[in-house]
Amino acid sequence: MTQPVPPSARPAPPSAPRQADVEVIQDAIKRLLEEVNAAEQTRNLPPQASASVPPPLPAQHAPAMPSPEASIERSIEALRMTAGTMRSAIGADVPAAPPAVAAAPQQQPAPPFTAGVRPRAASPADARARLMADAISAGRIDVALEPILGLEDQQTRHYEVSVRLRDADGNPLDVAPDGPDLRGTGLLPLFDGVRVARTAAVARRLEDRGKGGSVFSAFSGESVADEHFLGELAETLHLRASLASQLVLSFTQTDVRGFSTPEWDSLADMRALGFRFAISHMTDLDMDFEALAEQGFVFTKLDASVFLNGLPAPSGHISSADVCRHLASHGLTLVVERIDNEEQLARVFGFGVLLGQGQLFGGARPVRAEVANDRVRSNGSTVAA
Repeated sequence: MTQPVPPSARPAPPSAPRQADVEVIQDAIKRLLEEVNAAEQTRNLPPQASASVPPPLPAQHAPAMPSPEASIERSIEALRMTAGTMRSAIGADVPAAPPAVAAAPQQQPAPPFTAGVRPRAASPADARARLMADAISAGRIDVALEPILGLEDQQTRHYEVSVRLRDADGNPLDVAPDGPDLRGTGLLPLFDGVRVARTAAVARRLEDRGKGGSVFSAFSGESVADEHFLGELAETLHLRASLASQLVLSFTQTDVRGFSTPEWDSLADMRALGFRFAISHMTDLDMDFEALAEQGFVFTKLDASVFLNGLPAPSGHISSADVCRHLASHGLTLVVERIDNEEQLARVFGFGVLLGQGQLFGGARPVRAEVANDRVRSNGSTVAA
């Protein structure tokens, strides 16, 4: 694969977690902990011991396969192999703990967001990470669905699924999509594993009801290079292959700028499966949008206030109308978010934007737990988790 030049709801009231849901999340945490321990063991093996880990398949998968099912299985396997390679590479890059720390007896397994991390002074981020881990374990997870409308006729064209965590008192926990304080803790990929499962359940329900269009969901750029998240994505896709044509994975502009070869390789595997991508939280146009479009990016998302002020670019300040033309010229569709009043709507539409979302159109609405918790069996039936 030719790599691109890296471009320079109000929450529902607290409720008791469903037992099956708690078991699923706790199992995910247990697996993440086992994977961290496996990575620690790999670092202590001689170099030849890890040489048996298979390399990721080439980004360009064979186009001709005996059947669609076999093609899907091959692509899913490529995603799984990429996940395994990610774990091996990450394990090799992380320095071993000092002998005094490694030899110290452990009274109990370290939580996933501290395993393998050097001891350091506690910080507010640590406290928030613990709240997040507790919320995931306890199943305090809210799912909301927001329509993305065609601004000309104000009919629903697509949907966005958002997932939020709550603390023990029912207060929402902020998980910033581009916040650096949780990076490297293991929580963002774990949270994204929960997010992809819930989004898949909502997408399936929409499809069953004949609702067309794509389903957007925001993910952390860190998850793209995380074997736990890639494994969860592969398993979810194995249960419901049509998710690939529905789901649009959104990444912030900051995350996209930070993608390196492993991330682009993972995106290539996802693109081969049929997934598409969006760039959100954009603040400027200093990116190679043509290269991004070639890598599967189809949508860009801008807040209404940012769009209406225009954006900086290498050639100077770009007006709102020119932003639309610039993105469209590279095959990218603009979605303007947070349209909150009629005045914003009139101005946004007047500049040529075709898709929008925001409080003016109802905003995000809570999804019933029995819908968000549906899991799809391999035979196509469903069961409430």
